[in-house]
Amino acid sequence: MLLDLGDRTERRRRLDRAWQAFVQRGELEQIRPEIARSWTRTRHFHGVDPAMRQAPLLGEEELVRRREQSDLLEIATPVLDDFSTRLREQGHVLAFFDGGGCMLAMGGDPAVIDRVTEANFCPGASWREDTAGTNGPGTALAERGAIEVFASEHYVQAFQDWSCIAAPIVVPGASEPLGVVDITGPWDSREPQALLGASAIASIVEERVRAIQTVRAETIRYALRCARAAG
Repeated sequence: MLLDLGDRTERRRRLDRAWQAFVQRGELEQIRPEIARSWTRTRHFHGVDPAMRQAPLLGEEELVRRREQSDLLEIATPVLDDFSTRLREQGHVLAFFDGGGCMLAMGGDPAVIDRVTEANFCPGASWREDTAGTNGPGTALAERGAIEVFASEHYVQAFQDWSCIAAPIVVPGASEPLGVVDITGPWDSREPQALLGASAIASIVEERVRAIQTVRAETIRYALRCARAAG
């Protein structure tokens, strides 16, 4: 169910208090279990600074290398382009990350893209949980499941102006998620229906991957039959 602005504001205030209690005293109060686990990992295992201003950039050469090596990006691009176009007038962006938490592509509302880029929410940045704390794509990878990270649920204060829903891309035969789809917008904006569809977008990409795997498997089986017949 969508929350109106009043409900979202009250939720933000409650989370502000919970975040301060954890950062200042290490106390977990009224926090969802998945966020509590992430905050604990972020503080006690990763040592992320809640006062950092930007996620780390991996560099242009690394971005180019990851894009060239990502078969998944090529498969996902038509789907991402379609949904990014739908978000252009809705105050949200759609981002795609590889399995290592590096953003490879982003589209959507140009004004929002300009704003989120200030925090290095942009292609080439690492949003792994161990580098950027609790956040949509990083925590979706860590939890291996779809997740919302709303406003002050972000461990780093500079990222708390945003709300995001992220879903990992998981396909048969892969032990880890191959990538992540994330939809991000201002915490106080009314969520469009598309924001609730991050898991659906990930599922579409997964289905495209499975279809390609099936075609490749059939091609290999056909080649083997031909080889046996010839021999």
